[in-house]
Amino acid sequence: MSLKTKLKQSVPPAWRFRLLELKKRLTLSSFKTNTYSGDGEDVLLLKLFKEKPEGFYVDVGCFHPKMISNTCLLHARGWRGVNIDPNGQVIKLFNQYRPKDTNLELGIAKKADTKTYYNFTHPGVNTFDQVHAEEKSNKNWNELISTSKIQCQPLAAVLQKYSEGKKIDILDVDVEGLDLEVLESNDWKLFRPSVVLVEDRMFREELTESAIYHFLQERGYVFHAYNNITLIMVAEEFLD
Repeated sequence: MSLKTKLKQSVPPAWRFRLLELKKRLTLSSFKTNTYSGDGEDVLLLKLFKEKPEGFYVDVGCFHPKMISNTCLLHARGWRGVNIDPNGQVIKLFNQYRPKDTNLELGIAKKADTKTYYNFTHPGVNTFDQVHAEEKSNKNWNELISTSKIQCQPLAAVLQKYSEGKKIDILDVDVEGLDLEVLESNDWKLFRPSVVLVEDRMFREELTESAIYHFLQERGYVFHAYNNITLIMVAEEFLD
């Protein structure tokens, strides 16, 4: 284990998030402008919903209540929702900064099960995907710290319990490698978001090779935008 990794491990997980937030404030502009997203996705959402004063979002793999968040700007304008992440430190921050949201320390999978969660020095790439974990652990800026067993539930079961019958305006999915599995775990007849945002690196390479794009297209969603690595699809009826 490198000295750099040992030093990072000596910093409590909660403080690692604080340091990331401080770095974001000092080096990036998202806290100084009208966007918190990595690539302005939240601004596109505001335009799509025509500055709708209240709405309901579901953020799977929410990571941080402010940094690189597609829902923070909406929350600041009165929206509320459900935030889901397997990382307990993430949920503590959401409980602190978004107490009016429903914040769940939980993984999402096709079926209820306990899965191995890979924790890295850079928590933004934490994942349940072993292949993804192996790829990220080979980077010189990132090393695997630990693994843990986390309870997972299908998205449909979570929405059945926590959406309280509300219309879901936005589903945002970013789970580092298993994004399609999250989508597959939903019941698209019962829970049909107006807009879906999902990390899809394959779409950048070749549209016809994107399983996520085809999955959503087959369920009546049409392409709206692609921002760096985020695919944004809109329900046909929402456009009407």
